[in-house]
This record gives sequence, C-alpha cells and structure tokens, in this order.
Amino acid sequence: MEKAVKLDVLRPHHGAIGAQCQDNGRVTFANALRLDLLVAAVFRTLLTWQERASQRHHLAQLDERYLEDMGISAAERSAEVRKPFWKE
Repeated sequence: MEKAVKLDVLRPHHGAIGAQCQDNGRVTFANALRLDLLVAAVFRTLLTWQERASQRHHLAQLDERYLEDMGISAAERSAEVRKPFWKE
C-alpha cells in the first residue's frame, strides 16, 4: 500500500500562503505555486484514502480459499478490514 502524503506545504515558509495579503492582496507566482502544491497533496491524500478503503472492502469479500492462496489468515484479514481508511 502506498504511504500517506505528508503535507509539509502547510508549514510556514518564507512568504507562506498567507503572505499574499502583504502584497496588496495580489497573488504572487510563488504563493500560487504553493497553493497548487497544497491542492495536489490534498488530492493525492484523498486518492490514497479511497484506494485503501476499496482494497479493504475487496479483502473483506474474499473467501477462505483466496486468503489461503495469498497466505493471509482470517485474523489478519479481520484486523486489516477493521482499520479506518486513513490508517496504513
């Protein structure tokens, strides 16, 4: 499974997203780029969560024969299926 995306762009940097107000309300290229990075990170995170939820749903539907072929016990499946979508 893919690792969750760290949202480092939320941390203040030189001229962080909020700095656009210091520029008479103008959105600078650097601030727009940071906003794009934030939107991209949020989108990747949402896609990761959706994929994780989908995989766990499919895992819950498998019968014992498929689990045995994959080397997964019923207890391991149960533990994985119970995890919330945001947990790895």
